[in-house]
Amino acid sequence: TQLIPFEAGKRVNYTLFSHKKSSYRIALASTASASEQWAAQELQLWIKEISGAELPIQSLNQPFDGPQIVVGFN
Repeated sequence: TQLIPFEAGKRVNYTLFSHKKSSYRIALASTASASEQWAAQELQLWIKEISGAELPIQSLNQPFDGPQIVVGFN
């Protein structure tokens, strides 16, 4: 057994939602397939179910300054 020290840098915490609000969006390509669109809708549904926060589903082409969850092959 050998102990190899490892450090990935300063720890950064990201908050997806808090108090039924989120600064994130769910982003899709304008050419998203039906399965990618379904996956984005399911993600939106279940995040709202567990948090109360409804993340908007938007096209990657729409300007957005906040963090995002990109669904699909882009």
